[in-house]
Formats: sequence, structure tokens, C-alpha cells
Amino acid sequence: MDISGADKMKLEFRLMLWYLKRHLKKKYKTTLEDMENDLNNCGNPAIYEIWDIINKTSDEISETYQKDIVREFSLAFLWILYRDTAYLPITMYVLKQFYDKKEDIYPSIEKYYKEPSEWYVNAWNDTLAHTKELKESGKLAEMDGEMSEDEKIFVPMFQEQKWKKLYEHMDKEIKMKKVSNEYEGDDED
Repeated sequence: MDISGADKMKLEFRLMLWYLKRHLKKKYKTTLEDMENDLNNCGNPAIYEIWDIINKTSDEISETYQKDIVREFSLAFLWILYRDTAYLPITMYVLKQFYDKKEDIYPSIEKYYKEPSEWYVNAWNDTLAHTKELKESGKLAEMDGEMSEDEKIFVPMFQEQKWKKLYEHMDKEIKMKKVSNEYEGDDED
């Protein structure tokens, strides 16, 4: 169940990536691994450093599937920026703008910054491990769909239930506030 409105779009991006990999292999006899080798040996120090940062960052993602998605999307995007002569100067211009405005940008980044142990995907992965431990110890049934309470926080179906209750509560408070304001308005007449 999609509570954010983005699940369908994310699926479409993953399908595009799958198609890109298939198309590269069939039509051009190349792979993402070939592109990765190209970036690992590229002569542009800025692109190389960005690729190195992407690799080190994705190494911090504990869920293999998401680690691969981050790496593959970044690889395809960065490789195109590096190899396409029309995009490379634009990319360098944008990077310079980031660098020149780093004092202005950093405070905006800082409020969203989290260490890898606090990333959603890593926290969720930890709860999967906790569910597995509970099942192995017999404290939780081995049935499909059974999960620890901490894992439920990350499951859209349970998230939707939580948000639905919150919205219902907020609606009640808003209605009560309106009634209260209307009642108080009657006294002023």
C-alpha cells in the first residue's frame, strides 16, 4: 500500500533502470560494470571523487537491494554527465556553484543530515534482523507476515493505519475548535 504517493513512480524508475541495463547489453554490448570501470579509471578528478563518495556512501546502506539501486542510478547518471561532452561543462558549472555557495547551502543540509545508523533503510534493516531473531528464538511465530512491533513501524500498511488514526484525531480537534470558536463568537453578540 502506497502512503506517500511515490511508490508507483519509484517502481517506474526501477523499471527504467532495468530497461537501461538490458538495452546497453543488447544494443551496445556493454554493462553497468563497464561504465563503473570507466568511472573508476576516469581522468577527471572531480568525477572520480564524486564516484568515490557515492561508493563509500552506498557502502553504509545495510540493505543490499537499496545499496545496489543507489549505486546503479548514480552510476548511470554520473557516467552520462562525464561522457557526454554537452553535459560535462554544465556539470562542472553546477558543482562550482555548489562549492561557491557552500556556506549558504550547508545550514539547509545540516537540518536533514543523519548518520548512517539513523538512516531509514538501516533502521528498517535492523528491525528485520530483530524479527528474525524473535522467530528463531520462538518468541514470534514463524508464519509469513509475522513481524516484531519495531518492524511494523516500517510497513506501509501499518503506517497507513497510524496516519489514519492521527488524521481522524486531528479532524476531531479541528471540528471541536470550530465549534468552540463558534460558541465563543455567540457570547460576543
